[in-house]
Amino acid sequence: MFKAIPVFGSVPADGTLPATISALVTSNANGLEVTGRVGESGGSGQIYLCRWFPELGVWRLWAEYAPMQSPGSGMTFSGRYAIAFTGPTYWCLVSPTVTVTSAHGEGTVYDAR
Repeated sequence: MFKAIPVFGSVPADGTLPATISALVTSNANGLEVTGRVGESGGSGQIYLCRWFPELGVWRLWAEYAPMQSPGSGMTFSGRYAIAFTGPTYWCLVSPTVTVTSAHGEGTVYDAR
């Protein structure tokens, strides 16, 4: 089931707990699928996945080599990422140049066969 994933203009500050930003949580999933919509004047550019590292107390970009791409204002975007099966794992999106009006994510299990 897809659930809301928060979007920020920059990586949340160190020490920002997932609950305080309503981060998306996944557990027992080895994939994460994300979809979203860009505002009517939201522009084009890159949207990054960001992960909480509890042992470090920090948020960091995840798979920054493969950002989602907004093709333009009023358009949709999506991405699919391999993630660790263990959990809970917390996620948000970072979009420095694109205005995202809604975004949702879902943990999935991909069959390795």
